[in-house]
Amino acid sequence: MVWDLYRTWRDDPSIQNASEVVDAALLASDASIAVGPARQMLESGSAVMPAVRFVAKRILHGEREVEIENVRNELIPEGKIKDSIQTRIRKLKRRSLDEPRNGLLWLELARQYSAFGQEKSAEKAIKKAIAVAPNNRFILRTAVRFFTHIGQPDIGHDIVRRADGLSSDPWIQSAEIAVASVTGRRSRAIRPGRLVLANDSVSPVHKSELASAIGTEELVSGRNRRAKRLFLRSLAAPTENSLAQAQWASHEINLDINRRMFDLGGAFEARALYEAGAGNFEAATIEAIKWNEDEPFSVGPSVFGSFIASSVLQDHKLAEQIVERGLIANHSHPALLNNYIVVLARLGDISAARSVLARLKSLDPKRDERPVLLATEGLVNFRDGNLAEGGFYYAEAMKRAVEQKELELALRAQFHWLFEETLAGRLSASTIVRSVEKVDENIERLGSEVGPLTRVAWQEYKPKIESAIAESEATGESLFSPLLM
Repeated sequence: MVWDLYRTWRDDPSIQNASEVVDAALLASDASIAVGPARQMLESGSAVMPAVRFVAKRILHGEREVEIENVRNELIPEGKIKDSIQTRIRKLKRRSLDEPRNGLLWLELARQYSAFGQEKSAEKAIKKAIAVAPNNRFILRTAVRFFTHIGQPDIGHDIVRRADGLSSDPWIQSAEIAVASVTGRRSRAIRPGRLVLANDSVSPVHKSELASAIGTEELVSGRNRRAKRLFLRSLAAPTENSLAQAQWASHEINLDINRRMFDLGGAFEARALYEAGAGNFEAATIEAIKWNEDEPFSVGPSVFGSFIASSVLQDHKLAEQIVERGLIANHSHPALLNNYIVVLARLGDISAARSVLARLKSLDPKRDERPVLLATEGLVNFRDGNLAEGGFYYAEAMKRAVEQKELELALRAQFHWLFEETLAGRLSASTIVRSVEKVDENIERLGSEVGPLTRVAWQEYKPKIESAIAESEATGESLFSPLLM
């Protein structure tokens, strides 16, 4: 397969074809064949996205271990990122005057607008791209992703299900199946998609995301054996998207994914999830940062990376940098703003934390987000010296999380509250001991309902809490008795 892709690139040396050679070469552990395509990508300069340049560098210079300190130092300041995006937007707008029927140009302009948080301008550019190239699979798939990103998946679904390729193109079919699931509508592509999967004349790399999409539907419907077979098919020649989805599904259906597959160029999301699952949290944070560079419009890498950096690595300054990069494109996203408040409070910038908290509260969070907001307000009050108010908000967060059957969320509020009470010196040694035991019991009782990141976060906090036992001179339990449940 690598040589076929190489011959295609040799006949048509486009950046897209070069990228496919590099991806396949990494997967096959045969970097030598991709030297020419990799060099072309690097020499193309700003025309190539950061993720593609990263992959090309790996081909030409080999694997390089990157320490978290190096990554922190190499992070581009928020202001420079904004300046760079604005410069690219101006250049693309000028080009669009000369190339009004260049769909890919309009698509890149939409991507830059989205990365800058200008959703209306991005939407106009996306629609122009569709207008000039209504059946281009790359444009259609990006449009689906964009409209899902801005909370309008129905529009994305309407666009893709009208595409001429819906009956036969596996790339368009996989996008339609995925967005139909988000909208709650019935997919029109599953039946013809199964026929495509059964067609041996279609290359496995073209069927990878289709197998993953149908496998996800089977998994959600509880048909785990069928799902596993489909996910294994998706891994025959995975893309970065199908690999990330397989990593997500592996916790449910016990997929044994070959570690070499994570060397696939551009698979930053998959590697971030894999490294976190393996307990390599510095590596997971590094991959989240690269994931953000590859998809600056997506909120996922910033939420994921900032949580690990702050709650697991306890590197709050790095977490602050990750959040601020994410806020460029997603300045009103509740989860990202919540992480920002937490980081600011832990850094001791209470005034800024309260300012962002007021902004978040004004967004009127949905019901399932309120326990998180209450717990965050508890943290801010504790760090501001308002201990009684802090305890009240944590207790309310636990109560509402239990009422909403979000037991993992209640558990997180429980041990974060315990940590803040311990820092404040309000708990007796016996209360600390009993409370730690209670958290351990709750984790064991909840079993698989407690995710790996929550378990790791508790293991970070637990020794710090226990270290306060010998020094505790308090005799009371403050408001902490609800946690001894």
